[in-house]
Amino acid sequence: MNTKGQWYPKSIILQAVYFKLRFTLSYRDVEEIMKIRGVFVDRATIQRLVYKFTPFIESEMNERSVFLIKAISNNCIPRVINIDKSGYNTATIKVYNNRSLSKIRIRQCTYLNNIVEQDHRFIKWKIKHVRL
Repeated sequence: MNTKGQWYPKSIILQAVYFKLRFTLSYRDVEEIMKIRGVFVDRATIQRLVYKFTPFIESEMNERSVFLIKAISNNCIPRVINIDKSGYNTATIKVYNNRSLSKIRIRQCTYLNNIVEQDHRFIKWKIKHVRL
């Protein structure tokens, strides 16, 4: 997402677009929320930002779900998937279950996911030291 030439930084743009799309607020409501957070932005500017950056955000989300579905399809279908508290992964797995009529259980446990992630520590350490 290229925000070059925009008056506001990328984090502010994403936050305003997120509020508008996620909570279906009016532009005036988003303007008030941003004002409470210390960012003074006009509702017309928010509208332009939403129109401009919504397609980029949607395409990024679609790419993420395609990646997860491909990962499931290319390997044997698991009985259980360990994920962190990400709502996006949960939604993608539920959509996959509905489309393919499978029953993949979702186990949202931060500690179990950390154990899986710790398995990659040695590889990450080797890659980091090779780059130096």
